[in-house]
Amino acid sequence: MLMVGLAGPALGAGHFEGWVCGGGDAQGGLLLATTNGTDWARQGIGQLPLVGLSAVCSSGTGNVWVVGDVEGEYAAIYYSSDSGMSWSRQGDASSMPSNVLQKVCVVQTQVVWAV
Repeated sequence: MLMVGLAGPALGAGHFEGWVCGGGDAQGGLLLATTNGTDWARQGIGQLPLVGLSAVCSSGTGNVWVVGDVEGEYAAIYYSSDSGMSWSRQGDASSMPSNVLQKVCVVQTQVVWAV
């Protein structure tokens, strides 16, 4: 299953307007991005977990969030501030649920809801 998240118009070099995520492979969770809707590039190779990703959302300013299956002791939630060039895991076992996250929504640049 692939989930699609749109981020609005492209904002210049390196900024993507469309995102798709899904099950992973040996290179990590599947995350693709596009600037034109035709050409897609894989993002996060070696930086995203070896688990399925279920949702992606962007604020349209280079800030992107992706969520998915449980990785280790808690749900996978990753953040990129540079349009997907680099990713960092968010939270820890004491602050994150130990179940799969299915949806993510960016409310403000650093305010995100995930369920």
